[in-house]
Amino acid sequence: MKRLVIFLLIITAVTIDVRSQNLSNPRSVVEVFVDNMYGNTYNPRGAAKIIKGKGLFKASSRNSETVEKLKLLLDERNVVLDPEAIPNDPDYRDPENDSLSTYTISDGIRLEKEGKTWHLASTSVEYLHDWHDESGIELPSEQEEKEIIAARQREARQGREQEESNVAQEYVDLSTPRKTVERFLDNTSPKNENYAAASRIIYYRHLPLESDRIQRVEQLDRFLYGTGVLLDPMEAPDDPNYIDTLNLDKSQYELTYRYPQLYLEKIGNSWYLSKESVDLLPELYNSRFPFGMDVIFANLPDFAQREIGSLKVWQYAGIFIIVLLAFLGLKLLNTITGWILLWIAKKLNMEELNAKYLQPVIKPMTYFIIINVVWFFIPALMLPVKVTHWISIIVTVASPVFFFASVYRLMDIIGLVLIKRAQKTSNSMDDMLAPITRKALKSFVVIIAFIFILNNLNIDIVPLLAGLSIGGLALALAAQDTIKQFFGSLMIFLDKPFQVGHWITSKDGIDGTVEEVGIRATRIRTFTNSLIYVPNGQLSDSVIDNHGLRYYRRYKTTISVTYDTPPEHISLFVEGLRQIVNDHPHTRKDFYNIYLNDFGPSSLDILFYIFFKAPTWSEELEFRHEIILSIIRLAHEMGVNFAFPTQTIHVENLPGQTSLSPEYEDIEELKSRMKSRFPQSKAGK
Repeated sequence: MKRLVIFLLIITAVTIDVRSQNLSNPRSVVEVFVDNMYGNTYNPRGAAKIIKGKGLFKASSRNSETVEKLKLLLDERNVVLDPEAIPNDPDYRDPENDSLSTYTISDGIRLEKEGKTWHLASTSVEYLHDWHDESGIELPSEQEEKEIIAARQREARQGREQEESNVAQEYVDLSTPRKTVERFLDNTSPKNENYAAASRIIYYRHLPLESDRIQRVEQLDRFLYGTGVLLDPMEAPDDPNYIDTLNLDKSQYELTYRYPQLYLEKIGNSWYLSKESVDLLPELYNSRFPFGMDVIFANLPDFAQREIGSLKVWQYAGIFIIVLLAFLGLKLLNTITGWILLWIAKKLNMEELNAKYLQPVIKPMTYFIIINVVWFFIPALMLPVKVTHWISIIVTVASPVFFFASVYRLMDIIGLVLIKRAQKTSNSMDDMLAPITRKALKSFVVIIAFIFILNNLNIDIVPLLAGLSIGGLALALAAQDTIKQFFGSLMIFLDKPFQVGHWITSKDGIDGTVEEVGIRATRIRTFTNSLIYVPNGQLSDSVIDNHGLRYYRRYKTTISVTYDTPPEHISLFVEGLRQIVNDHPHTRKDFYNIYLNDFGPSSLDILFYIFFKAPTWSEELEFRHEIILSIIRLAHEMGVNFAFPTQTIHVENLPGQTSLSPEYEDIEELKSRMKSRFPQSKAGK
């Protein structure tokens, strides 16, 4: 609520034009009286503001009777008030008494200054009532007031018709777009409102009836005023042969970039409002003043039409109502959408998604909706055109900012969906593309938002793009490393040397698991749990050993048994090792090698060469653990002892002992024994 009050104070401060004081000098008081009592309308309530009072009491019925009595007195005395002959000096002094700020209109009737405003003196008010009681002149009845108003309306209508006839016959210079714009602005200004003269900017063949042309030009004026469009005649070309090169080389000129459908076109030697614009004006006007709001506001009671500063009472009330409804609407939208999203999240068991992802999307979208709803009703308030102009600029910038902020945060939800789907696929390339896609989409949204806002502000982006192309070479030289990393990223995505989750090593000493592949660098988690960022350009130029692309993980070791193990035991033990490999669910069955392979210094060595079906290093370690435990259990069951390094000291001859030097059997005996063991061998021949 505090923010609402502050906002209302700011709006009020902006909309009040301190330069406009309706009763700031004697002339302004007389003008108010003359306009309401002798003008096209008969409005004692409007003239009553010249009487000293506070707030709405200036328009009380007694004050209305007072100004009616003032008119009767002036008419009886044949006093004709000419505002131009009245001084407009706020500090005017009575010539007969320089110490008094008074101005005498007639005997007993004078104006006086109090504070910064002038009004009918209180003594003059009393004088008028006394004069009326003595004169016996009756005030106009209600019926007589209606007749006065009807007569003045007839006179005004006849005057307008005569003026229109005169205007239709006079020469109008519309030789250039600037002349046409000047004609329109000069005759639609608040000080010189002459729609008949302004209607000459519409070609008579487009609308044959003068009344229709006046109505359309009035709609154009109110539409531009209500939407805050400021036309500057100096921006319009002063060339009779102006060609719009951006619009198929036609003789056309857009009045405002915000509404390109409103444009001038050359017919003969004159520039007129185009036929398309004339036909479209009622639709544009009704879109900015829907539901007949202009008619409703124009027929409000007199007290609502009273001016305070530069605004009327109903305009202040309208500002307050719009701001209040916008504030309440924002709270209501946030609450309702919050309830709906919470309900949906509970149904889908996604409460965390609601708080972290959905709420940031909805909040700027509610601001976007409220801003556009407020802007829908702003033209109906008919605020000063400069105020409406600045409000339109704020809306032009804020509306797309909030909309694209919502879309920007929506990309997080899309990225989350992509990551979830990537996790369900066996291809880890999806895991790399999902975060890259999310970042690319968010960057794309920012670029589009920037271009959209510049376009709304009528900032030509073509020179900007041209400037970027001219500076492209310098940018490329300054950012060649960045460009190199970008193309390195492109090569990684095209060649696919590794994916997220793969264990890679390189000649540069890189050794770890790929966690994320970015646009510029790749993030790798080392086996010491540290994180390194490697530029993609460097990775694309390096020799990469991708352990993650292996179908199998090799396990090679040597099982050493003691020399005193009988050959039959060794053969049976080897068969048991092979059976362990065949029984394990994660080993390769079609290729492995388990053989008694070598004579070691202190053991008989069995080669154990197998492969695991293990996607990750952690799983490989787990499977190794299982295989090694199985080997140890088999050795214990079969009584096979594992060898460990040993040395034997051999002394060949000692005094008093038999020599340890071996005595070899007869060679013929050995040949005979060899022949009996290997009948097919030639060793014994």
